[in-house]
Amino acid sequence: MKLFERSRLGTMQLKNRIFMCPMGNKTDADGGTQERNIEYFLERARGGVGLLITGANICTTKYEARPCNLLDSFHQVDRLGLLADKLHYEGCKLVVQITPGLGRMTFTDPHTQPYAPSATPAFYFPDVICKPFEVEQIKDLVVKMGFSASLAQRAGADAVEVHAYGGYLLDQFQSELWNKRTDEYGGSLENRMRFTLEIIEEIKRVCGPEFPVIVKFTPEHGVPGGRMLDEGLKMAKILEDAGVTALHVDKGCYEAWYLAISTVYSSEGHQLHLAEAVKNTVGIPVLAQGKLGDPSLAEQVLQDGKADYIGLGHQLLTDPHWPNKVKAGNYRDIVPCIGCNECMFIARKGKYRSCAVNPHCYHEKDYPVTPADVKKKVLVIGGGPGGMKGAITAAERGHDVELWEKTDRLGGNLIAAGAPEFKKDVAAFNEYLINHTYSSGVNVRLGRDATAESVLADGFDAVILAAGSRPIIPPIPGVDGKNVITSTQALTGKPVGGRVVVVGGGLVGCEVALHVEKTAEKVVIVELLGDLLLTVQHNLNNDQHLKDMMKASSVEVHCGAKVTKISDSCLEYEQNGESHCVDCDTVIMAVGYLPNNQMIEELQDKVPLFWATGDAQQPRKIIDAVHEGFQAARRI
Repeated sequence: MKLFERSRLGTMQLKNRIFMCPMGNKTDADGGTQERNIEYFLERARGGVGLLITGANICTTKYEARPCNLLDSFHQVDRLGLLADKLHYEGCKLVVQITPGLGRMTFTDPHTQPYAPSATPAFYFPDVICKPFEVEQIKDLVVKMGFSASLAQRAGADAVEVHAYGGYLLDQFQSELWNKRTDEYGGSLENRMRFTLEIIEEIKRVCGPEFPVIVKFTPEHGVPGGRMLDEGLKMAKILEDAGVTALHVDKGCYEAWYLAISTVYSSEGHQLHLAEAVKNTVGIPVLAQGKLGDPSLAEQVLQDGKADYIGLGHQLLTDPHWPNKVKAGNYRDIVPCIGCNECMFIARKGKYRSCAVNPHCYHEKDYPVTPADVKKKVLVIGGGPGGMKGAITAAERGHDVELWEKTDRLGGNLIAAGAPEFKKDVAAFNEYLINHTYSSGVNVRLGRDATAESVLADGFDAVILAAGSRPIIPPIPGVDGKNVITSTQALTGKPVGGRVVVVGGGLVGCEVALHVEKTAEKVVIVELLGDLLLTVQHNLNNDQHLKDMMKASSVEVHCGAKVTKISDSCLEYEQNGESHCVDCDTVIMAVGYLPNNQMIEELQDKVPLFWATGDAQQPRKIIDAVHEGFQAARRI
């Protein structure tokens, strides 16, 4: 496969064409690389990636608080050097991404006015207006970027990547959308790129002309007023003429963050057209990214010459060993990324990032799975994501594991969650769990409904209750009619046609509306709250993407509306003190879930070891089910 073809990128001899995309991490108190970072990156190197790009290292905190890593001191070299050494022992090259800052995208401090090219509102704190940089301050940042690059070089990094993309500080300078300057750093494209070009020149001066410099840039923003591709291709030529080693192609900005950071709703390879356009414009290597986790697609990109290197971000969080598994042909063993972006949602709260489907992510040493001291008889009740993960983990530890699932198939609520065409990633994860459950030696008993009596009669040493949840049916007159179904039935049953009303405009309500829109004559959402998705806790890019999908659809939405009655042909609701009627053939209830927790009291004090996990405790997310099932099994 071309994926595993050896190549040379500047002075770097690479063992394959797979690289890990930059993603921010937590640090030591001084902003330096912490041991947790090293273990996290090292696991990806052990997994076979040929090149690893760190998250952004800011070169100074003189103008803004550090967002993640800081690389401004000799005393940070030791830990970064240890990372470089450990990666090199695994045959992996290290690229350190460096940045002059985030500018208007700063997210850690709502009280301090950030610096930016011009007096524009801060993105996360729109009431705060940014301070324009003085020319002397820009010159200062150029010098500090060169020094930061020299520290990376001193630590043993094989290259640096200049952080010039995605609406961050350098990209703000490069874009007319945010750069309103009238001096030598504003106006023409050449002037707007001056800051970036001076940084490249300074790095080459300090580190030597042979030290590789990669630039990550955004040739197209995809938002009104943002950069268009024709200008982006001119930028690519300017950067090539500046002597950079390679171009790492990105798309989007925070105004449409899902264009940059893929979601469950994103199509595969959604940034490839930009990488291909840049590849056709320049003569230097091009690094591509954007939902390239399908090995066949990744290989085809290289075979077709659309890019020279394949970047994986969140896919390497879910499965660090993607490269080794692909090389061995073990595609079915790859843990797929589900595009939930819980990794980012958690990190944005200030916590250590994790992964919904990989509890070991960024916790490589925290939660070891060790052989059991004593083999126990373990029962898992429920075959959803938490039940399957718990059963797999218990079996891996050497226990004798049975899984009882009352229906005729494994998957639980993942079956409905992965049913829409635009949620194939979730369906793929369900398929992975099913395959792994059977291959791990778990005794799966489908059609087996658990009762307290049947569980206690079989003498299990440990029980994990992972019975999931069921849809809420609100007490609305007519809700028991034949034309009323649940969201689960709508997603997993026969196609829904005719006139459809969805009651509930949360995550499930919006997704089921978009799903049935393809087969229905008309779809209407009636939501009690003042807007869609108000109670949903998910990352900004997922929120933006789903809202934009709703805007692009033909689904009619009525918010601030209370359903009062359902009949065979009409749903009645009140809005602003007035009564309305929507003609309908089918009503879909999507107003939340209740836990299947009936057995907690019946079992928790009657078996030696007992855990209730996932939705059986409280309806939440995939990450909660998977992690709780995993942690329960670790403790048996």
